[in-house]
Amino acid sequence: MDLLARQQFLLMIRALYAYVEEEWEAMGKKFGVTPAQQMILFILSTKQGSLTVSQISQLGSWHISTVTRLLKTLQERGWIVVSYDRTQSKHKYVTITPAGKQMYMELAAYVKVNEDFPIDFSMLTKQELMTFMSIGDRVLNKGKDGRLVEWVRNAKAEGVQY
Repeated sequence: MDLLARQQFLLMIRALYAYVEEEWEAMGKKFGVTPAQQMILFILSTKQGSLTVSQISQLGSWHISTVTRLLKTLQERGWIVVSYDRTQSKHKYVTITPAGKQMYMELAAYVKVNEDFPIDFSMLTKQELMTFMSIGDRVLNKGKDGRLVEWVRNAKAEGVQY
């Protein structure tokens, strides 16, 4: 692929990300929770039991230090509990609390009734959306662990009516 096409692709991804992030931040202000905190609540809502900080880092595509910083605020708000493995003190386990689950369910309810959040997809056909997802799959499979694509495609929060 030539340099101009790669440049345009990169600019398109960045522009789409900025657009989504702007809408996501606006929603977050209504609920007092940042997009990154929302993402952690979602990740924890897709799994039964606890996840390690490393697992959250992989699923959220963040550096571990970023996850650790984000967890502090969520823990202060009572939305998660962080526990330590007694045999390996390096391992932290994160569990969503009932209050955290309730916050996530409020976010999910908002998203469900606002069909154009974070992007109005109404101009796309189902086939166009699936093509976009397929391209994303191929790009992520090339540069990331294939389990990330599998998780992205199959992630569903418990308790949400899809």
